Amino acid sequence: MLFSGRMNKRDGEHRHPEDVAIVDTLHRVMAVIWFKPDGTILGANENFCKATGYQLHEIVGRHHRIFVDAAYAASQDYEKFWRILAGGSFHEGQYKRVRKDGSDLWIQASYNPVLDARGNVDRIIKFATDVTKRRTVIDGMLAAFRKQSEGDFSARIPPVATGEMGDFTRQFNESLDQKEKLFRDIAQLVSGMESASRCLSDHARDVAHQTASQSEDLARTLAAMNTVATRLKETTEKSRHSRRLARQADDKSGEGRQVVDEAKKVMARIKEGSSRMEKIVGVIDSIAFQTNLLSLNASVEAARAGDAGRGFAVVAQEVRMLAQDTARESSEIRELIRQSVSDIVQGVEVVERVGVVLGEIKTGIFEIVAEAEYMEAQSDAQIAGIRDASDALSTLEKSGRKSVQNSRDALQNSEDLMQRAGRLDNLVQSFGCAASRNNQPPPQARAAG
Repeated sequence: MLFSGRMNKRDGEHRHPEDVAIVDTLHRVMAVIWFKPDGTILGANENFCKATGYQLHEIVGRHHRIFVDAAYAASQDYEKFWRILAGGSFHEGQYKRVRKDGSDLWIQASYNPVLDARGNVDRIIKFATDVTKRRTVIDGMLAAFRKQSEGDFSARIPPVATGEMGDFTRQFNESLDQKEKLFRDIAQLVSGMESASRCLSDHARDVAHQTASQSEDLARTLAAMNTVATRLKETTEKSRHSRRLARQADDKSGEGRQVVDEAKKVMARIKEGSSRMEKIVGVIDSIAFQTNLLSLNASVEAARAGDAGRGFAVVAQEVRMLAQDTARESSEIRELIRQSVSDIVQGVEVVERVGVVLGEIKTGIFEIVAEAEYMEAQSDAQIAGIRDASDALSTLEKSGRKSVQNSRDALQNSEDLMQRAGRLDNLVQSFGCAASRNNQPPPQARAAG
């Protein structure tokens, strides 16, 4: 029976069968307990006793505070709660209670004051439903959400064996398992990315250093190539100048050869004239010899003539002396001519040797000119090659400078990537996914009577 004592005796005969059926239904599906206005327990049904773990005789006559913790039972809120109920006010909500074994009991309940005929509160009836499992799931879920907001995905809802809450608990915990695994995978990827970015940064730093060194080497090589090209140009100009001088010398040697040829011709003519002069001198010498003989004959005849031939003898003597002088002078002339001819022959030989030397000089000059032309061609080819190499080196040097800048940019980007990876790693680490972390206690539920 829902009611007992005086009220049942007074109203029992007026109860309608439908009311009885309703009351019986409430007893079957709900936990029901009724109190005096001061909170003293008058009675309870079987559902309530099962929910709290008490036998009926253990609670009748005792105060409601046996169902709450000591701190709340001694509080002003608890006293006010019963004062409001005793004043006739209705109270409904979700409340935390304590079972006989000390475990928590969560109920969804309503406290309903019952008035007597004069309008005074005669008793208070509480209709309750045990929502401990649901509350446990909700508290666990709230705790998990709070830990998630702090970056901890290790919290789980305590498992509920059966029913809708059991399915919900399993699905919720499985979703947390997936999230935790996801963050662990992300943490591993971030760790690998940070390590890779560090290696990339080191490699980029090495590449930047090597590229800068290569760029400097290219710049020095380019400067050296330009210096070599300048010197080759100077050498080529000097070679051209030498070739011009050699051609001028060749022209002069040709002129000298012509002079030698002319000298040889002149000396040949002189030699020929000397030969004719020698013949003339021979004739003169012969004439002087004949004259000398004639003068001797004249002297002999003059001597034979005596005084008459004395004057003629003097003339003959003078003629003989003249003939002798002529013979002597012609002999000296012949000797001079012979010496001149000998000197001319030697001069011709010298001139011929000069001609040979000039020919050799001309040949040497021709070879020098050929070598100079070859050197010029080689120098021009080398200059062209050096110019091409210089252009290539210049292109490489520009590419090297660009590579240096690119390497520096890559180094900056890799260092920036490493910093970002570090920040991302710190961010991921803030999501403590380790299963070994201790779960934080669930939030304290609000206490109500």
